[in-house]
Amino acid sequence: MTYNKASSVDSAPAPQMSTTTARDLLKSMYLDYFNNFLTREKWAEVNHLSPEYGDAVLSLGRYIYGADYRVNDNPEAIDPGAINPHR
Repeated sequence: MTYNKASSVDSAPAPQMSTTTARDLLKSMYLDYFNNFLTREKWAEVNHLSPEYGDAVLSLGRYIYGADYRVNDNPEAIDPGAINPHR
């Protein structure tokens, strides 16, 4: 039996890592609910979440979306030293 380097696991390209952060994911889930659903319960059902967990996700997403909106709405009100560029 011969060893074929082309079929080696090491020759496969490395999978690309997603750059989506939890912050971006929570915000996009909240916007999905806000734009496409009438009730939190239906949104949770469609996303295979319990109503309690869905409420927690939406609350976090709403908080993050609001915080980003407030930051972008009035940039003078922000202390530049308090901004974390890696968030």
